[in-house]
Amino acid sequence: MNLKSIVLLFAAGVAYTTTTFAAPIAADTTKASQTGLPIRKLYVGTAFDGAIFSTALVDKTDASLILPAPGGPIPSTKTPVWTPLRFSLFLNIGFTFNYNFNRHIGIFTGIDVKNIGYIEETENDQMVKRRSYNAGAPLGIRIGNMGKNNAAFFIGGGIDYTINYKEKRFLNRNEKYVYTEWFSSRTPTYMPYVFAGVSNKKGLSLKVQYYPNDFLNPRPGEMRKNVRILALSLGFNLHLDKEPDFKFPQKPTQTIAL
Repeated sequence: MNLKSIVLLFAAGVAYTTTTFAAPIAADTTKASQTGLPIRKLYVGTAFDGAIFSTALVDKTDASLILPAPGGPIPSTKTPVWTPLRFSLFLNIGFTFNYNFNRHIGIFTGIDVKNIGYIEETENDQMVKRRSYNAGAPLGIRIGNMGKNNAAFFIGGGIDYTINYKEKRFLNRNEKYVYTEWFSSRTPTYMPYVFAGVSNKKGLSLKVQYYPNDFLNPRPGEMRKNVRILALSLGFNLHLDKEPDFKFPQKPTQTIAL
């Protein structure tokens, strides 16, 4: 390669570098813009819990308060136990109403319907499944990236209103007793709860929800129980908006001008 070819090649490289990096230094646009961001505006999203895995901590320690029969043994207390895992897929849906104060924190509320309950194995080898359909109203705080369908952490609480109660008793393989009732007195009318969870940029969410109060109302002639439901849900939290996407401005980049 002669000297003329080397000079021409070097000149072409300089011209390419100058064209690529000679743009002025980008301005700092990290502040939220007024367009394309769900900030200081109300928007609607889903609250689809999807699959719910639930269990319950059943406390029968107050069995000692029951008077024994004359000449009979004194009832012994029992340690609280966790019940077998229960899976429910239908019907766990809802909507949220969201408001973000800035790009890192927001609040939300909404309404949802959940299928929660537990499975109990009795001492006489029977199995009882109890569940209720609840209409709930959550109130929570979301912390993270407030852009559309980005990762975030959320925490809060709410209250459920019980709609339908159902109980299945499996006496043996061929015999089953089913009882269902709308707005039943077997469960409390209102069930407060707390929750915490995370969601990723695809909208997939993982949430833990805990009901600290008793799932069942006491009934005459039955041993008093304290049933506290713990549920783990795998669902989707998606924005329902007409804008194609919510994106934050790119961080400023340094450029080199030759």
